[in-house]
Amino acid sequence: MTMPLPDNFIPTSQTLTIRDPQLFALFSDCIKILDTKGEDYTGGEKVRDRLLNFREAAKESGTSMLQAWFVYFFKHYKSVVKYIRTGKVESEPIRERIKDLINYLYLLTLIIDELEGKGK
Repeated sequence: MTMPLPDNFIPTSQTLTIRDPQLFALFSDCIKILDTKGEDYTGGEKVRDRLLNFREAAKESGTSMLQAWFVYFFKHYKSVVKYIRTGKVESEPIRERIKDLINYLYLLTLIIDELEGKGK
C-alpha cells in the first residue's frame, strides 16, 4: 500500500519510476521521440526552435501556427479514432500515435505560451 502524496509533491523521475513505471516509460519515450524527430523539424542543432515547423507551415499556407498545429495533430488523432472504431491502424503502431499526440499537446502549450507572451 502506498501512502497518499502531499498536495505540494513534485514527482521526480525516481518517484515516477517506483510509483508508476508505465507512466515514466511513456513520458520517457515521448521525450526520446521529441529529441529524435526534433532534429528534422527544429532547424537542427544551431537553431533548435521546437516551433519552427509550425512557423514555416503557417507562413507557407497563410494560416496561423495554431491552425498549422491542428493539421499535424489531427492526422494522429484520426488514426487513434480509427483504432477505437476498428481495432486497426494502417502504418505506425497505435502506441506510437498516442505518443505523438502527447507530444503535439506539449507543442501546443509552447505555441500558446508564445502567443500569450510567455515563450521565447
